[in-house]
Amino acid sequence: MTHQKAFQITSNETLTWNQIYQCIADALNVELKAVHVSSELLAQIRVKDK
Repeated sequence: MTHQKAFQITSNETLTWNQIYQCIADALNVELKAVHVSSELLAQIRVKDK
C-alpha cells in the first residue's frame, strides 16, 4: 500500500519526455501515439480560444 508513504522517483538516469511517455505506455500495455506540437502553435491556439 502506498498511502502516506514517500518514494524517491528520481535517479542519475536522464530520460526524455518521449522515453517517459513510452514507459507509461509500456506499463499500460498500449501503443504510444505521440504527437509533437511546437510551443508556438500551442500559444497561438490558446490566444484564439480567448
